[in-house]
Amino acid sequence: LIEVLESTSVSHAAARVVLYLAIQVCSADGELHELELAAIIKMGAVLGVSAEVVRQLNALYQEEQLLRQKRIKLAFPDGPPV
Repeated sequence: LIEVLESTSVSHAAARVVLYLAIQVCSADGELHELELAAIIKMGAVLGVSAEVVRQLNALYQEEQLLRQKRIKLAFPDGPPV
């Protein structure tokens, strides 16, 4: 993956979107593991995005997931329909 990223021209703005999407994908199983986050931080370095920005993107994703759960709980107090 690093080789692919190094050989690809990605704009600085698009790099953050790519990293956010990586966080979403790696979190699809319900957890972003430490090694996954480390790999995304490494991707960020290749794309010129600091580890701090990657952590901020991850924090944003986590906040969005909490808000999503809150919305579901409010909309379906007895649980989502089956």
